[in-house]
Amino acid sequence: MENKYILIDEDFQRKVLSELESLKKLLFPENSGLPNKGSDEIMYIADLMAYLKVDRRTIYKYRTQMKMPFKKKENGRVYFLKSEIENYFISTKD
Repeated sequence: MENKYILIDEDFQRKVLSELESLKKLLFPENSGLPNKGSDEIMYIADLMAYLKVDRRTIYKYRTQMKMPFKKKENGRVYFLKSEIENYFISTKD
C-alpha cells in the first residue's frame, strides 16, 4: 500500500482537531471527568450474588420462575444490568 500525503492549512488542522476533541467528550463522557449517565453497570452471576446476598440457586429461581430480567451474550454467558435488577425489585414490592 502506498502512503499518500495531503497538505492542509495549520489553522484548519487546529479547528478540525478541536472539533474532534469536542466530539470525543460528547461520545465518551467518562474521559471528561463527568459521570456517565447513559452507562449501566453490567453484573455477572457472581456479582449479582454478592450484590443481593443470595446464592446461585436463588438467582436461577428469580430468572426462571419469577422472570427477573437478564441478558445473554453470543457465547451464552448470562449477565444482568444493575438498573434493570433494581427496577425489578422495586416493581415486585408493590
